[in-house]
Amino acid sequence: MDVVVRQNGAILYVEAKFHNAAGFKTDLKTVLYVKARLDDIRAARKNAGAQEPMRGMVVTNTKFTSVAAGTPPARESRFSAGRSRKARRSTTASTRPDSTR
Repeated sequence: MDVVVRQNGAILYVEAKFHNAAGFKTDLKTVLYVKARLDDIRAARKNAGAQEPMRGMVVTNTKFTSVAAGTPPARESRFSAGRSRKARRSTTASTRPDSTR
């Protein structure tokens, strides 16, 4: 870990990733490596009897891939494909038995 912050009874471990190449993205492999390292630290702290809560963070000068950032790739759902949000709302409202307009 590159930075350890102790504040208000909690610990934050920060892994900093710097990339020189333009267009490079931080991928899932990097995030999983950091998670594994944090799991090792957590286990060692538990064995030592540490009680403070801990968290981890990856900081980078590049973007994350959508998978590494924890967001699914953008895609339309089967239900809403081809219809706007307003159209879905009006269809739902008109099919309700007691809808008031």
